[in-house]
Amino acid sequence: MHAPARATAALLAAALAGGALAGCSPPEEPLMAVGRDAGGRPVLHLRLCGDDRTVAKASLMLRGPDPTPDITGGGSATAVAEVPLWRIWNAAGIGTTWAIEIGTTPAGWREEPDPAVPPGPIAYTPAARYRVIALTSPPHIRSVTFTLADLDGLEDGQVRGHRGHGGGETTLTLQQFREQAGDAC
Repeated sequence: MHAPARATAALLAAALAGGALAGCSPPEEPLMAVGRDAGGRPVLHLRLCGDDRTVAKASLMLRGPDPTPDITGGGSATAVAEVPLWRIWNAAGIGTTWAIEIGTTPAGWREEPDPAVPPGPIAYTPAARYRVIALTSPPHIRSVTFTLADLDGLEDGQVRGHRGHGGGETTLTLQQFREQAGDAC
């Protein structure tokens, strides 16, 4: 192969590889975060991406104790039990960033019937761990785990967000969340 042909082939291969990597790389930005409102109540910040067929659900779960690892090598670790405390769903609002007081049903959303969800307002417990789950259809699932102490530790204008594919939570400003979630859509 002549030098110009090799150079052209190398450039084409590099462009195709770069395009393939860029096209397959999912956004790492959080599409949900948890913070507090001015009254100190937990708030879910949620950005919905998709099209007119996208349906969103949000749930708050009370997490049980941390799983117990299997130290014997012969069995499996115990699972984390979760009890549902709140479930809502929405079939509209794509491209919208919602700020939803956890435990309420905002306009345009509906309660999801679940006999396991206790009636009445959520009774938060300081020592409890909670997990907010956001699910959209087509399926994309995100969650943020928090305690009330985690939320108390946030500075004004900060939220606890999902780190993206790879898991975990991170602290960022609400403005950073909005910009990153907007870019991800």
